Amino acid sequence: MKITTRLILAFLIGVLLVIAAGGLAVWQLSRAQIRIEGFTTDIMPSVKILVAAKDATANARVAVWKHIATADPAKKAEYESQIRQSFSAIDTQLAAYESLVSDADDRAALAADKATYAAYKQEMDHTLGASRSGDTNAAVAFAGRGKGAALAASWTQHIGYNNRMAVAMKQDNDRAYAQSLWLSFGLMALSALLALVWGGLLCRNIKRGLGDLASTMETISSRLDFTLRAPAAGRDEIGQASQAFNRLLERLQSSLRTLQQGVMAVAESSQELQAASRQVAQSSDTQSASSAQMAAAVEEMTVSINHVATRAEEAQQLAGESAGQAGNGQQVIGRSVADIQAIAATVSGASEDIVQLESRSQDIASVVSVIRDVAEQTNLLALNAAIEAARAGESGRGFAVVADEVRKLAERTAASTQEIGAIIAAIQQVSGSVVGRMQQTVQQVEQGQEGVQSAQQSMSSLHHGASQSARLVTEISDAIREQGMATNSIAQQVEVVAQGAEENSCAASQAAALAARLEEVAGSMRQEVSAYRV
Repeated sequence: MKITTRLILAFLIGVLLVIAAGGLAVWQLSRAQIRIEGFTTDIMPSVKILVAAKDATANARVAVWKHIATADPAKKAEYESQIRQSFSAIDTQLAAYESLVSDADDRAALAADKATYAAYKQEMDHTLGASRSGDTNAAVAFAGRGKGAALAASWTQHIGYNNRMAVAMKQDNDRAYAQSLWLSFGLMALSALLALVWGGLLCRNIKRGLGDLASTMETISSRLDFTLRAPAAGRDEIGQASQAFNRLLERLQSSLRTLQQGVMAVAESSQELQAASRQVAQSSDTQSASSAQMAAAVEEMTVSINHVATRAEEAQQLAGESAGQAGNGQQVIGRSVADIQAIAATVSGASEDIVQLESRSQDIASVVSVIRDVAEQTNLLALNAAIEAARAGESGRGFAVVADEVRKLAERTAASTQEIGAIIAAIQQVSGSVVGRMQQTVQQVEQGQEGVQSAQQSMSSLHHGASQSARLVTEISDAIREQGMATNSIAQQVEVVAQGAEENSCAASQAAALAARLEEVAGSMRQEVSAYRV
């Protein structure tokens, strides 16, 4: 059985014992609670009811004797009222006790109480009847028959029965408490005993398993003997750990064997590596001499290519200057074309403005004609007004003066309009001549623009050819430059190869030294591994 299973089992047993103890305690507490509830809900209310009934009986008996002793009818009526209240209280207590009857003895005691109470009520009726009629002797005789004392004794006996039930309940509770206490002690003792026994067995098994494993590990550590194995007979975690440790020993044993073989192989390989390193050093020396001769030849070729590249750069510079001058000429012609186009646009705008001016002059002539017509009509109206004023005599003299002034203004307006008309006619004549000349100028500008555009196209073709030539020269120069760079790179690579050959020679020498050192290390490892028994 595994240690984990044993621990879980021990824990479960402990939990079960705790649950059992707790369940027993809960069961005993529930029984105690039931007994306490029985005492508080049955015995105590029963005793309280019986005591109240007994007190009511005592009050009734006292009231009866007072009723017999007094001759006052009012007092008798008061005492009879007290007696009825006492009987009513007794009836109420008896009815309440019906729900509290616990067993047959209790019910028999209640029946005896009721019978004694009924006999006492009959006696009370005879006693009160004799007392009302004034027959005191008869009343005393009825009251002295002992029914009241018998009822009081019955209440006392019934109360004693409930007290005995309370004592019996307490005795049961004491026995249950003692039983629960001993059972709890027994469960605790059993739990402690099981824990000690189970824990002791578990500790012994763990100690024995770990001791065997530790002893094996100590022996292997001191003797370096990997053929030993730890005892792994158990099926618990210690047994599994021992089995895992044995598997680890097997892996280590196999690894050490492989390591021994590897050490031997390393020793042999180091010898072969030392011989190969010597051969590589000799080959590297030969390669270094060949690389030096190749570097000299490449350097001569590089000088020739650099000379050609210098001449190609000069040709590239001249071609670039030609292309630049052609481009400048093209830009100058382009600016001339733009200027001529601007002049043409300006002349066209001026021509349009003069045409609009001529059109506005015609509009002004029309307005002046209208003003002239209005002045003539105003003159006629002024003449008519003067004639009408003359007809009116003295009353129209002032109006005649105004009409005469209006006529003069009309004549001056007509004269001014004639002068304006003459000026406008002269302006129209001049503007027509200007329009004709502006149109001729526009035609000449357009012809000049066409010529300049033709020159611009020719210059553009020239610039394109020069640019093409410059591009070709540039490509040739770039190719020669790249060739020079390539030869320089070849020279550098040859130098690198030469340096590499020298480095290979040095590295081969170092490899030979390292191979010798590796052979020494392999010997040390072989000596170290041989100490292990595998």
